[in-house]
Amino acid sequence: TNARSGLAQVGALLDKGDFAGVKTLLAAPPFSSAKASLSTIVRGPTLGGEEKKAIGNEKRFGTGADVLIMLGGITDSANLQDAAAAKGYVSKARASLDEVIVVCKSVGL
Repeated sequence: TNARSGLAQVGALLDKGDFAGVKTLLAAPPFSSAKASLSTIVRGPTLGGEEKKAIGNEKRFGTGADVLIMLGGITDSANLQDAAAAKGYVSKARASLDEVIVVCKSVGL
């Protein structure tokens, strides 16, 4: 949920045209540790096989992989100072992260 609220902060920075702020925010946790956090969730004992497949990992497509891809898109767009593209990636990252959260909540995480 820290990443979820962090995406709102990213959106607010994009609204101001603060691309440096976006890059700084994405370089820090929870974003900088997103891959490790998702990996920990998937490798942990709480999720069943179907839930693990739904979230996926860096080698297997899933909503977790979507989150990581969209975070990369935000960074790339911020580097290009393309606020419209970055906002699109924020929206998609939020949707994918929401799906990860739903899966985690379904098993009591």
